[in-house]
Amino acid sequence: MGAPFARAQLRPLSEAPAQEWEVRWDVTDSERIRVILATAAAMGSPALLRRGDAASLLRLETLELEGGVLHWSGLTVDPGADAWEVEVFGHGCVYRMLLSGEPAEQGTWVTPLPRQVIQVRRRAHRRAPAPSDLRLRLPLPGWLGRERDAVDVSLHGMALRMGAGERLSPGRVLQPIELRTAAGEVLSLRGEVRHVLDRADGELQCGLLVTPLTAEDSERWQALVARALHPTTCTDGARVEEQWRLFIDSGYFNLAGRSAEDFESRRRSFVELGRQAGSMGSVLTEVVWPSERGVEATLSVMKPYRSVWMVHQLARRQDATRFERLKGQMLRELYVHCVEHAQRDNGFRWFAAYIESTVPFTYRSHVGFADRMAATGRTLMLPMRMIDVECGHPPACRRWVWSWGPRRRRSGGCSWSGSPSPALPATPRRWTCAWRRWTCGM
Repeated sequence: MGAPFARAQLRPLSEAPAQEWEVRWDVTDSERIRVILATAAAMGSPALLRRGDAASLLRLETLELEGGVLHWSGLTVDPGADAWEVEVFGHGCVYRMLLSGEPAEQGTWVTPLPRQVIQVRRRAHRRAPAPSDLRLRLPLPGWLGRERDAVDVSLHGMALRMGAGERLSPGRVLQPIELRTAAGEVLSLRGEVRHVLDRADGELQCGLLVTPLTAEDSERWQALVARALHPTTCTDGARVEEQWRLFIDSGYFNLAGRSAEDFESRRRSFVELGRQAGSMGSVLTEVVWPSERGVEATLSVMKPYRSVWMVHQLARRQDATRFERLKGQMLRELYVHCVEHAQRDNGFRWFAAYIESTVPFTYRSHVGFADRMAATGRTLMLPMRMIDVECGHPPACRRWVWSWGPRRRRSGGCSWSGSPSPALPATPRRWTCAWRRWTCGM
């Protein structure tokens, strides 16, 4: 990876990258606005107060549900009685709203709840802070040997911090970019400069669209990004025995009138597959949330068809919520990990699940989402009845008797005959098949 092989190309102006896409939704439902802002306050999400080109940092501290009042801190300007545009950073998106209120104590601001929130998403893939030990080298004349800090990473992007006087132009292609971790791993990427921003500290921040150069680089890059995006969940298959124990303790095996003993014969194959799931990411992954006492919750996602990823086997311990920082955090992050794993697949078009709509969380996650997105024409919900068929051996007196052999017919060929099949007991259950057409903005 020496200097003779380094290339830094400037593309013609006519081939400059297009502006990044943007997806917008108008949120006017008062209850959903409350949920969005209550979650942002609980997570300590940062915010910006904007007026024209000027912006200052802000933080949403609390939401008073009874009075519908928002309390903000970090105020450095006098907002007066005018309406200001506020941006609150959410999960992979930004929430914009117009607010007016009154300053309370020094640096604080009190406003009523907005009547409308605009949800904006500008990236196809969520970004997360880069590991603190991640360093990179750019193949530029005079820059060889210099190491730069990575600011954040995503599946196809990365931002880096540059020093004063260092400039890169949008559209410039850098190859190879060398990444080094504290563990000694080295990755090679191709990078394209997408934007350059001025930071508040006077330095510049450069956003790159990156592509791993080899299959090995791709595996290492995806693993690095997954660790940054999902610090609370794991998919390496090292806890598959604890995962089986979770199914027993949570009562998952007791659904539909079954018991853990009914599934014991499948334990060995489940464990063997689970240990391999970490290396089968193209078709399957099993996500677990571990704690000091074991696995607290799990959700799996598999690719049964070419364009479809399907979630299944959701289980959680009854008292697992005590490990959450925010109510619902555990199940939310399991789902996010599964969805973002499916997003790695370039052929990903549909996200599917067979659900029982009587479960509140699955109802909100699947049915509620599909209802909100019904106007797009990219969701599908179908009622269905799942039949539990007993496949045990029939009584000896009703054993199957088959005779097989050629029998001459007028048209030629062969036929077969056998005894009628005995009736099979069936137990109907009400389920819903929820499919959603996947787009980067959903």
